[in-house]
Amino acid sequence: MVSFLKKPKADVLLEVTGSPFYPGSIVDAGITVSSMESFTIRSGIVELSCTEVYWQIVSTGKSTYNQKRKHKLYKVEESFLGNINFTLGMATRKSVKLTIPQDLPPTVCGKKVNISWQLKVSLDIIKKRDIHTRHELVVSPISIAVPVLEKDYQDLTNKVTKSSDDGELILALASQSGIGSGTLRGRFETIMKKTTSVDTIRVELEVKESAGSMSFKNIADAVILEGKTSLLGGGYRQWPFELKIPGVPPPTIKTEKSSVVWLVKGILDKRLRKDFKVIAPIQMF
Repeated sequence: MVSFLKKPKADVLLEVTGSPFYPGSIVDAGITVSSMESFTIRSGIVELSCTEVYWQIVSTGKSTYNQKRKHKLYKVEESFLGNINFTLGMATRKSVKLTIPQDLPPTVCGKKVNISWQLKVSLDIIKKRDIHTRHELVVSPISIAVPVLEKDYQDLTNKVTKSSDDGELILALASQSGIGSGTLRGRFETIMKKTTSVDTIRVELEVKESAGSMSFKNIADAVILEGKTSLLGGGYRQWPFELKIPGVPPPTIKTEKSSVVWLVKGILDKRLRKDFKVIAPIQMF
């Protein structure tokens, strides 16, 4: 609805300190209101919110399409001004502290997944248009663990196995987590029951995003460990590997509408047959 009320002659300055922010951090906000005319503020509210963008399939009878939607994962409000009369040249400054909950996702800027944090100041002004000021917050994920840095490929205790009639595949990883611009190290192992011909033996780092009805999948890095070969029945083989993590990867998250999943895959690309693969999920920060 269009408002025909006049815009008040006032400035609202929102200053935020305490960065970098993480889940559990305190956001310290300073709010300065100054007037160039007289008016009355009914109330002043500051709001901390977290919003995710997602898509929903909509049918019109003639067509079907993905419609962009927004969903608030979190919102908390706090009053910083009560009823107050401003006169020409008057200014006031208030401080507010708000806490980012620990159990909510950080900022995510993926190809499909988008989760943002925002601080919003609203002034309810009698007989004039309300004033709104916003400040985008970047909330970073907390790294619980980081990849092991040593070059010893012998002690790789994080293992995932996959069995079939062909044999067994093993992914042994140095860490179950990763950080931007880092390296994931591991070893791909095969224990074959029968001789199997393959076009390539490779490992991949894959990211899968989902935001409602829209999704995205990408191979962030891949390494070919061996080309066309035959793996002998009864034989054991192993290949150490390193996979590079992108500089600013979207972190692993799961909400009601969105998800980001990171996977390490060990793959036998079998000639004219379905690939034989083992998959290990990892936590990306």
